[in-house]
Amino acid sequence: MNVSVAGERFACSNAVRDGDKATLYLDEGGTAVFSGVHDWDAFTLEGGAWSLPDVTPQEQLRADVDFLAAMTGVSL
Repeated sequence: MNVSVAGERFACSNAVRDGDKATLYLDEGGTAVFSGVHDWDAFTLEGGAWSLPDVTPQEQLRADVDFLAAMTGVSL
């Protein structure tokens, strides 16, 4: 995919949008990180779409516990 922002074009395998931060995983290796993003329309993605950030093991465990509690009627 290609991402264009501020007159620059980046060839990347993945573009992750997390809150006000964008991380582009570049095809040539490395990353390009944009913090404090307020205008997401400034980014143009061609050949792909934004991805969500990876879930940490702690976040997944918490989600699993919450799900089990909800399914069994247990109050946490």
